[in-house]
Amino acid sequence: MTDLAALVAELAAGRRTADGALRTALTEAWAGSDRGALDDALDQLARQAAEGSSPSLDALLWATDSLRLARGPIRQVVHDEPDVEDVAQRTLLAVTRGIEAFRGGARYRTWLYTVARNEALQLVRTRSRRPDTSGQRAALDDDELAGGFVARMSSIVADRHAIDAAIAALPDQYRDAVLLRDVHQLDYAEIAQRLGVEVGTVKSRINRGRAAVAERLQEALRPQRGDGPARG
Repeated sequence: MTDLAALVAELAAGRRTADGALRTALTEAWAGSDRGALDDALDQLARQAAEGSSPSLDALLWATDSLRLARGPIRQVVHDEPDVEDVAQRTLLAVTRGIEAFRGGARYRTWLYTVARNEALQLVRTRSRRPDTSGQRAALDDDELAGGFVARMSSIVADRHAIDAAIAALPDQYRDAVLLRDVHQLDYAEIAQRLGVEVGTVKSRINRGRAAVAERLQEALRPQRGDGPARG
C-alpha cells in the first residue's frame, strides 16, 4: 500500500518527483474509500501549506478540485450546477488566500467545509441584496469554466501575496473588474452599473484580467519549476 505520509513529506522537502505519485495515491485512496489515510494526507498537506510549502499548497488545491471535496457543502446552499461550479472555483481561491489560517485543530475537510459553505452563502447574500433581473448569471461563463481561472491556478504554485501582487499589477480597468467580481463577489449586472459599462464589457475585462493574473503568476514562478537539485 502506498505510504501517503511519506510522499507528502517528500513533496514538502522539495522532491517534485513525488508529486505525480502523490496525486495517484490520493485518487486511489478516495476511490478505495480509504478516507482515514486520505484525511491524514490532506491534513499533512494543509499544515505544510500553512507553513509556506508551495508544492504542498499546489497538491492540496489539486486534490480539493480533482476529488471535488468542496461540492458537498456547496450543494447544501446552492443547487444550480453553474453556481456550484462557480462557488467551487471561488473556494479554491479562498483556500489559497486563507491557508495560513489553518492550524490543524480540525481536519482539513472540516475546515474546507466551512470555507466552501461561506463562499456559497456569500453568493446567496449578494443575489438577495440585488437580484439580477437582466437574466445574466453570477456564475462563470462556460468558456471560463472550461478554461478555469482558478483551475489554472491550481496547477501552478501561488500564495496569497503573489496573487495580491498580480492583481495589483493589472491595468486599472481590469483590476477594478476582477476585484469587484472575485474579491467583493458582485454579480455582473452590479459591476456593470458601478463601472458604467455593458455587461459584456465587464465579462471581457474579467476574463482578460484573470488571464493576465495567471500568466503573471506562471512567469514569476517559472524558475522554481526547473529541474534543479532537490532541496533537503
